[in-house]
Formats: sequence, C-alpha cells, structure tokens
Amino acid sequence: MLKVCMIVVCLTWGGPTLAASFEHCSRPDAKVARAAILGAADLAMRAAAAVGDTAGYGHWFGHFTSRNGEQVRANLKAIRNELGSDDLKAVCLGPQDVDCKEGTYAFVMFERPGVVHLCPSFFEMPGMADARVGRVDIEDGTREGTFIHELSHFPFTAGTEDECYGRTTCADLATRAPPRAIAAADSYQYFAEDVTLTFWLAAH
Repeated sequence: MLKVCMIVVCLTWGGPTLAASFEHCSRPDAKVARAAILGAADLAMRAAAAVGDTAGYGHWFGHFTSRNGEQVRANLKAIRNELGSDDLKAVCLGPQDVDCKEGTYAFVMFERPGVVHLCPSFFEMPGMADARVGRVDIEDGTREGTFIHELSHFPFTAGTEDECYGRTTCADLATRAPPRAIAAADSYQYFAEDVTLTFWLAAH
C-alpha cells in the first residue's frame, strides 16, 4: 500500500520546485539554504506518503487513527507546498542578532508569513546527505528537517507549537498525549527525517 501511495503523491505534486528568495545571504550560504529547501520538499513528500498505522508514525505521533493520520498527512502536504511557494524566503542573520541565541538554528515570525530566519548555527548543522552515508549523528536534526519544523509553525501549514524539544522528549509526548504530538513542530521534523533514512536503507 505504501508504494501505491508514493506513486500517487509523486503524480500529484511532481518533482520539487524552488521559487524561494534569499535575503542577506552570502552566495555559499544561499547555496546551502537552497539545497536544504529542495531536500526538505523531498522529505515532506515522502513523509506524507508514509503516514499510516506504522511503528514510525506511532513513535512520533502516538496511537494511529484515520482522523489523526489524515491531519498529519494534510499538514505535511501543506508544508511541502510552502517549500515550493513563490512567497518562501530565507533570511540569513549574523551572530550579533539577538534572536540567534545559543541553541537557536532558525525561527519564524507570524507577522512575516513564509519567511524563515536562519542563524549562523543553522549552517553548522548536518544535512541529510551526511546522515545517509553515516558520517554524522542527527540527534539534533538536519538542515532539511529544520525547514520542515519552522514552516510547520505557520497557521496556513500546520499551526504547530514547540510542544517538545529533542527526540527523547517528543517520543515520550507521543506516548502520553498524541494530540499534543500532532501539534508539535519537532514531531514533523523527526518523522520526516526518519522516514527518509528508512527509505534509503531499504533501497540498499
């Protein structure tokens, strides 16, 4: 069934497109951000197709129901659509920016819809390609997953909150409170990252 779902999704959405703009980004940083957006679109698409009564879904969103599954799938589709939107903009910030406190990779502001602010630490994060060859630990996430996390916050995508931070805390939340897990930005990031890694491993 999963293979059929993936085919339907690909036919509906086609390949990822990129209409994003970049502000205050050096050429190398814009290149990194562009690749992360393209990769995030692929992750979100594959994750939406993988929603179902599976261990992976349960790990991040809790007990599966058709209603909850449809909500998660719709949210992932909305995130994927935003990743290809003309309105998407990445803004690169410097270390002096007060919003880029320690531990902050990126953030969004509701008064700037479709704008993702990238802190210097974002560019130090691993990409999914690094995880694919086993060179890095992605316990704290990836650049692609970060775009999924941040874009999930907007009301026109998933309207998530930061209900939990980190894989251990978010997995525990899924067990205790599935509705809160479905409303958590990290849940979408980790689910999308894990689905793609599992897909790659199965392909070898």
